[in-house]
Amino acid sequence: MFKKILVALDGSDLSEQIIAMVPQFHLQSDATVVLAHVIINLGADPDIAVDRPQADTETISHQQLEKLQYYQSLLPCQSEIEIVMGEPAEEIIRLVLYCSPSGTLCND
Repeated sequence: MFKKILVALDGSDLSEQIIAMVPQFHLQSDATVVLAHVIINLGADPDIAVDRPQADTETISHQQLEKLQYYQSLLPCQSEIEIVMGEPAEEIIRLVLYCSPSGTLCND
């Protein structure tokens, strides 16, 4: 069974549908869901290390952070929020490698 699932959310209406799918996995109480959100860094400097654990919370809107926390409250198991900055596809792959999930849901 799934022990850890990475759920990549972009804040769109599709995010609501993705969160609604999580209970269909019948997760045990010891499972963990990692809610990931990537802040697109349009002016990224390629010489700066991208291996940073989390983006500064000041770079994400208060409304978006509240939405992630709301999604977290809906989950039937343990959960974490990962907010990273960069190019979404690259960051999601990096999070997959970092978090070692047994499943991934993505709408980015």
